[in-house]
Amino acid sequence: MKLVSLLSTSLAFLAFLPAASAALIGYGVTANGGLFSFDPDDTATATPVGSLGFVPAGIDFRPVGGSSSSPVLYAISVGPVTTTLYTVNTATGAATAVGPGFATSGAGYDLSGTQTFGFDFNPRTLQADGSVRIRLVSSGGSNLRLNSDTGLIANVDTMLSTAGGAVGTAVDAAAYLNTSIATNAAGGTTALYVIDAGANSLN
Repeated sequence: MKLVSLLSTSLAFLAFLPAASAALIGYGVTANGGLFSFDPDDTATATPVGSLGFVPAGIDFRPVGGSSSSPVLYAISVGPVTTTLYTVNTATGAATAVGPGFATSGAGYDLSGTQTFGFDFNPRTLQADGSVRIRLVSSGGSNLRLNSDTGLIANVDTMLSTAGGAVGTAVDAAAYLNTSIATNAAGGTTALYVIDAGANSLN
């Protein structure tokens, strides 16, 4: 089956194509933190799965590869003090923390306050230790790479900027091109896109 994760206006796809007749399944989160599944061809009907226990800032499926032998749903919770990465059981909604989390504000980044976020696995970043990198960006301009296996920051990258050079954009979502079921250590191409709601643009 194919899997789709959906949160608010953010739509992230995991290309999982075992057969042409396979069903497409979507997952979303309510404003109360409830995980639900749905048929993208019948969005009027949703099936409750269970409570995450928090409202995530983003969700996405990890591609197969390295330390993951099957697609796993991840969620990110951005708290006032600590930001925590979770894996989510799609049968129950139970969320399990990946490590202790990291400071919501630190050198070169600030996720605190009222912000929107983009959260997406980079499909071309399988590491030697079996982990994969996750891109986390914010409307305040923060631009991070996270380690999927430790839940910690792998890199703090250059702050996001607009075409005119101003720091910070109204980022509502982020997604990589050419996401597939398998993540590669090398080879293949991808590119990161973000939706800037303030400028009504795709960047």
